[in-house]
Amino acid sequence: MFDDMSQKPEIAKVLAMGGNWGKEIKYMCCHGFLCYCAFFLGPLFWHSFVLHSFYLVAILAVAVYNGGTFYFRVFARKYYQPLIQEAAVEQEEEEEEPEVAISLPSPRASSNRRAADEESGSAPGSKHSDASDASLKVSLTA
Repeated sequence: MFDDMSQKPEIAKVLAMGGNWGKEIKYMCCHGFLCYCAFFLGPLFWHSFVLHSFYLVAILAVAVYNGGTFYFRVFARKYYQPLIQEAAVEQEEEEEEPEVAISLPSPRASSNRRAADEESGSAPGSKHSDASDASLKVSLTA
């Protein structure tokens, strides 16, 4: 029980107080103190109808909240699981389609290239890197 409870951040913070020595002893002292405090709740609730009723309503509210959030998570997961699987299959099918990239120069780029070739004195049609070239991706389907 110590191993499980010491993994929780709130309890780990309390056990880390005062250094790392005697974590087990610190845990047992905290556990004993909280049990000792809880023993006083029984007679208090026995003699006070208002506190007893408030405690029962609080337990009922926590139980309804925990049950509601549990069902919401479980049913949402069951509802969305087939949708997620279907989306994954569609994504895999899209990834399997081959893509061919064809680079087509824009008409403006070709006139700019001719002007640049004339100014630099290089041969017409020589390769220059031009950022205005348009790329077209074609998807092949079977």
